[in-house]
Amino acid sequence: MMIIKNRFFYSLLILSTIILVDLISSGIAMSADNTQIIINENLKPGMTLKDAIGLLGPPESIKVSNTGTIIIPYNSKGLSVEVMNDGTVIEAIHLQSAFKGKLSSGLEMGVDFQKILSAYNQPDLMTKEKIEYSDIATVFRISQGKLVGADIYSGKSTLFHQTPGKEKETVTYAAEKTEKYEDAEIEEDEDEKNGEDDDYDVFALYGFKVKTKKDQIIITEIKPASVAEHGGLKAGEPIRKAFYEGSGVRNIYTIGGLKAMLKRAVEKRKKIINILQNENHYYKIEVPKRE
Repeated sequence: MMIIKNRFFYSLLILSTIILVDLISSGIAMSADNTQIIINENLKPGMTLKDAIGLLGPPESIKVSNTGTIIIPYNSKGLSVEVMNDGTVIEAIHLQSAFKGKLSSGLEMGVDFQKILSAYNQPDLMTKEKIEYSDIATVFRISQGKLVGADIYSGKSTLFHQTPGKEKETVTYAAEKTEKYEDAEIEEDEDEKNGEDDDYDVFALYGFKVKTKKDQIIITEIKPASVAEHGGLKAGEPIRKAFYEGSGVRNIYTIGGLKAMLKRAVEKRKKIINILQNENHYYKIEVPKRE
């Protein structure tokens, strides 16, 4: 254990020396205004630590993480950068709620989570606390439906694949994707079994009708003054995905699968169900209450 600690502190000493030499050779770096920082443009994973310090200014402190990487926090800017203990290239950027800059997509802290979905389309993993995109190695942190932080990794970085809890959640989601047709069939079978015994019409409750057309579930009619109309759903367009707080994002392949999702939202007394139609926009539909 003592050997490992000594190795970390030795790495930290080397990195501190490199940073100091860089600052002396290039002059004391001037700090960029918080609002001028644009992630994946002037500050991005893969850039050299020297260039990052040139933008952010002298480090406020330097720390060693539990995994042995070097963390350089800039708390006054609401972010930190991370490098491997034997390297000088930015492996990851961690944003906090105090970050006043923006991402290259235009996103800023505090925006509604739907803006993330609109900017980056369908995520690989989504919970009430985070939205993850594997192709851009980015995890957005969510609280009460708002963006409160983000972890942006280098595409080749092993840190992204070592995120705590990531392996378990990714496997769960992969299983959901693999079994999506089977799940839809199970949901539809359950509805078919209970179809005639239902004591309410869930589509009438939400205020829209659907039909199957070319393997898509199309909205054919929207009732005036219904939650469907108030939420902005469009007649003539397919329903592609749906989710509510606490559920995974579900691909909609059958009327039975959609019906089951709508009913569960009602029975679980959820406030909002999010429904994706054609233009990569999730409509927030108020979940109606049964009379």
